[in-house]
Amino acid sequence: MLELSLHRERGPMVVDDLLALPSTPLVIAEGSTLPAAAVDDRSRAVWLIPTPEFQRARLEERGLRRGAKELFLLLAGTIEREARDRGVPILL
Repeated sequence: MLELSLHRERGPMVVDDLLALPSTPLVIAEGSTLPAAAVDDRSRAVWLIPTPEFQRARLEERGLRRGAKELFLLLAGTIEREARDRGVPILL
């Protein structure tokens, strides 16, 4: 299921769109579709990642089914792991 998520499917398209933009003024990109591997200059990036407790609480508030909650938690873990593996700055 994770392989079919927007993170995997649309990530390359988002990177292509960002590369087509001028570098000035500032470009800000957000969302789970942007992979950490796309960042060349780590000094110009930061990944904002919710703690598992915070994310679980927000998912509970939304009343999602168990499968959807599990997918979102798996995706968050994957994004955090990719960011750590690439050495991009992370704020929890």
